[in-house]
Amino acid sequence: MTRVLVVCMFDSIHTARWLSQFTQNREIEIILFPSRKFRHLNPALRDLLRTRCNISLSQFHRGIPLFFLGYYSFFKFNLLARVLRKDVKEIQSRALRNILNSLLPNIIHALEIQGAGYLLSMALINAVKPKKRILTNWGSDIYFYGREEFEGLRIRKVLLEFTHYSAECQRDYELALKFGFKGEFLPCIPNAGGIEVSKIKATSTLSSSRHLLIVKAYGGKFGLGLLAVSICAEILKTMQSPHIYFYSVTDDVKSEVIALCKRFPGRVGYSTVRKSLPHDEFIEKLKTARCYLGMSKSDGISTSFLESIAYGVFPIQTDTSCAAEWIDLGAVGFITNSDDRVGIVLKIQEIFSENRVVDEAQLKNREIALKHLSFGHVMSNSLLFYQ
Repeated sequence: MTRVLVVCMFDSIHTARWLSQFTQNREIEIILFPSRKFRHLNPALRDLLRTRCNISLSQFHRGIPLFFLGYYSFFKFNLLARVLRKDVKEIQSRALRNILNSLLPNIIHALEIQGAGYLLSMALINAVKPKKRILTNWGSDIYFYGREEFEGLRIRKVLLEFTHYSAECQRDYELALKFGFKGEFLPCIPNAGGIEVSKIKATSTLSSSRHLLIVKAYGGKFGLGLLAVSICAEILKTMQSPHIYFYSVTDDVKSEVIALCKRFPGRVGYSTVRKSLPHDEFIEKLKTARCYLGMSKSDGISTSFLESIAYGVFPIQTDTSCAAEWIDLGAVGFITNSDDRVGIVLKIQEIFSENRVVDEAQLKNREIALKHLSFGHVMSNSLLFYQ
């Protein structure tokens, strides 16, 4: 039995999808520790914990469930730390160090750098270190934060603590080398795992019969939601056909989305980060879309880009992601610079005007998804992580 301690976000669908690949393998025992504060367990992760005996929450060596501490206390530790004048991360790392020394896992795995990677590297001080220590890069972990001097130094230090590194695009392997990683690379696969072949094949409607534009509308540090909304306003003004659904709308973008709803009644819908659409419901909505628009200052592949490929949606993604690597594999999509507002508008207009363009893209992208994105294909590579 291989015992794996995974430090991860408990409220992330990506965590749940990664772990779901190992539920049938009874030779692997997976124990989880939270990398960040969280209000709720992700529903998919909760289901895994309820139904899969080889995945569990970690416990302190005295038997106090970490879930209790994490769920009820970690989220309030910032306030508590101010009162006690103690550092939150030091409290967490001490708890994680105790678990490392008591469980003695064969493998430890940090699922993303700024939360799990930093925390685990702190915990490894004066801890028993397993021979295999995996660090997984999520999205913008190196590409964005590595540009900042202080964060760049922290990334360099963290990379030295790990023996293995994984990412979902070649760009981030090259960046790991640039930041001094000396260990072994694991397979380059999507961080959120693959998609069941039956689900890819079940997509029946032709893209040309669809009329929905689905848009990731987050702002903040990474997103370009305001720009995406302004582009969509131009589309709604110049075209009668498209309806638009904004998802992952952040607070700084919400008022502009609401204004668009009022300006074009019946043609615009949205869900927010605070009240997000469950993943299964999002996928069902995606299957009715003709085009996906994702704009960001920084990203990995973008899971939504991959899901668009799988479900017959023509993807448009900014070049701040590494989605272009999938175009190189043969997928059909439009990779653009965020400054090219006119080009993005023209491309969306073409997608909603030219049936042949989207139907041909749907067929080609289905082939690519079946070959490179199937659950079985990704899982076979994922199993190499915990050997």
